[in-house]
Order: sequence, then structure tokens, then C-alpha cells
Amino acid sequence: DIRARIMEETRCDGALYHVNRSCKILTFLQAGLRRGIYERNHKPFATFDGDQTDPTTFSPAQFETRVQALRENMEAAKAESKVEILREMEYAVTHIRERVLDEKARGHKVIGCLPILIPEELVHASGAFPVGIWGAERLPIVRAAEYYPPYACSVVQSITELAIAGAYDGLDGVLISCLCDTLKCVTQSFPLTCPSVKPIFVKHPQNHRLEGAVTYFIRELEGVRAQLETLTGRQITEEALCQSIEIYNENRKEMIAFARLLAEKPGLLTCRERHTVIKARYFMRKEEHTRLMRELNGMLRASTAPSFEGIKVYVSGVMLEPSHILDVMDELGYTIVGDE
Repeated sequence: DIRARIMEETRCDGALYHVNRSCKILTFLQAGLRRGIYERNHKPFATFDGDQTDPTTFSPAQFETRVQALRENMEAAKAESKVEILREMEYAVTHIRERVLDEKARGHKVIGCLPILIPEELVHASGAFPVGIWGAERLPIVRAAEYYPPYACSVVQSITELAIAGAYDGLDGVLISCLCDTLKCVTQSFPLTCPSVKPIFVKHPQNHRLEGAVTYFIRELEGVRAQLETLTGRQITEEALCQSIEIYNENRKEMIAFARLLAEKPGLLTCRERHTVIKARYFMRKEEHTRLMRELNGMLRASTAPSFEGIKVYVSGVMLEPSHILDVMDELGYTIVGDE
């Protein structure tokens, strides 16, 4: 257990075992040790023969061959691990309903979080599962047109269209911010289009540098906290809130590291893969997403930067969708080195 834990904490890629022929007990015990650790972490390993008293037992050729094989196996395992991580994040992005139902089946409340700057830490501290609500790609806007003019934000219009269709009926509540004129309209339209879901409004001050604005926003957050406590039936303690803030800050730290790694080593991921990694954090438990990010960032750090001769770009905007945009960028040899 100690060896396996050390390998997990240090995120080892594999293990190298010295079979010491002078110690028969260790030689026999090591076979079971190797098997037990492999069954726990599935990391590649290699062995080589040696002896403290008989140097002829050690074969340099054998050692070199096995170490080289171990390296190849570790590189193959890391490549497969990266694929598995991206696959898991892709699943989270494309199977949002299944994630919501899974959380509900576990007895958790599910709170939808509309754009943007929603205090998810409060939702997390309440024990509920916060899930992003960002509408849908290429969704025909029909009934939502009754609530907004044609030029209104397409994200908000698609959210309203889905609300009318009952897509959010399984949620226990939603948090809606009022950062722009269109989002302010949602505070009025959502209770009409989705009456079965409890709306909680988050009102941000326009000038957060003023002392009065800070006081105002604290009061607003306290109101959100009280409504979440009523909705979930669970008190949001200071301890739980501090723990949630720490979890979210750890996730942000990994995301910043991720963006920097791709800027330093362009070409390691495609534009679509990069987008999927970032988007997945809206539809996964932050603890789960952070765990995957640590593994992925570890792989990116250990990876040799490819010879990149494409085009590096900085992207700006609310979101980089529809996904066809990313496919075109990948086809033309673009890589994203920074965004908002």
C-alpha cells in the first residue's frame, strides 16, 4: 500500500524492480508485490537481475533492453491515458442529461448555472451538483422568438427554447445572473417557460471597486446562500464554503497551467480537444475534473513539444462554437495559445 500510494502521489509512469538474487525472501515476495501494485494502478513495470555479492549476475545488456522496453510501454500507456481522459471529458460534454440523471439517482440536488460569473462554490458547498446551462448548437429558434427580438443573444434564445421544450424540467433550481440586458430578460422569461424549476437570481454590481458595491454584493450572495439552503435542505457552513472555494481554486490553477502548457508547446492538442477540456468543467464535479486535469497536465509537461509550423492565434469571445469552427481551424493548421 505504501509503494502504491507513493506512486499515485508522485504520478509515476511506471516501476523498475531490482530482483536481488542474494535475498531469496525478497525475490519471492517481490513477485506478489509487483502483481498487487499493478492490479491497483495498472502502471507498466520491468524487472532486472542483480546481486549484492556476485556482480556477474547483473547483465548490462539485459538491463538496457528492459529499461528501453519499459520506456516504450510507459509512453504507450501515457498516450492511451491521454486518449481516455479526452474521451471521458467528451462524454461529459455530450451526455449532460445522463450526468444529471446520475446525480439525481445518487440523491443529489442539481442546480443549473446560466452564464456567467455564477457563484458555483455556494452550490457545491450546499451538496448540490452545479451543471452549466449554455443552450445548444444549431437549435432552431421558434417559440423563444416570442420573448426576445431577433438580434438578442443566441445563447439566451437557445436556453429559452430548450426551457420551453422541457429540457430543464429535471433540475431542482437554476442560478441566473443579471450581467447584461438580455440576461435580465431571462429573470422574467425563465419562470414562465420553466415554471417547475426554482430560479435564484444573482445580481452583480456594475462597479465592483466601490466599497458600497462590495457591501451590496456580499448581501446578494448571502441571499443566494439562504435560498440554496432552503432548496437543498442543507446548511452551508463556513467550513463547507471554504472547502468548496479551495476545490474550485485548485481547478482554476490546473486550468491556468493547462492553457500555459499548450501555449508553450503548441500542437500537443487540437483546437477541438482543447475546447472539450475547458468545456467539460461545466458538466463535471470539480473534484473529478481537477483529478483528470492533473493527470493530463502531467502528461503534457512530460511530452516533447512537437515541431509546430502552423499558425498560433489568440481567440476572444463568449464561446468558440459551433464546433465546426474548431474543425476548420484544425484543418488549416491553427493552434490556440490564449483566450478569454
